[in-house]
Amino acid sequence: EEKAMETSINEALSQGFIQPSMSPWRLAFSFVAPSVFQAFINDTLRKYLGNYVIMYIDDILKYSRDLESHIRHIRSALKKLLDNGLYVKGEKCEFHLTTTTFLGYIISQGGITMDDRKIESNLTWPTPTTIKKLQSFLGFAYFYQCFIRNFSSIAAPLKPS
Repeated sequence: EEKAMETSINEALSQGFIQPSMSPWRLAFSFVAPSVFQAFINDTLRKYLGNYVIMYIDDILKYSRDLESHIRHIRSALKKLLDNGLYVKGEKCEFHLTTTTFLGYIISQGGITMDDRKIESNLTWPTPTTIKKLQSFLGFAYFYQCFIRNFSSIAAPLKPS
């Protein structure tokens, strides 16, 4: 029984479900809730991932080329979630959109673009006066680097040494 428990703990450690804890007030390990949830969602929707579903933790984006397949895909994904004891909040859902904001990007039939609100935030960002504030700005800017031509060259002088 002890060997089986050790095997289970080692497996959970290797999969990232738990992590070692050095705290004297806890177990020798602690659960990593987001990774456990993410793994469960990934397993639940695995056959849809990359076909017509993109996920990040509890944000799920379902995409299709036409309305008929969209409805079919939504039904199958929602049924799969329900069959596995997962529920969605209707007020947090949006259906049948041709453009949506997802994880800081605008996604439409025309492609993926930057969120205008994020661009505005970046343009009005106060001039960083400390290393910490500069790092914060660069972290924000790096998020959209794929949309900025020659970003590395532009940002290079700003990198703290």
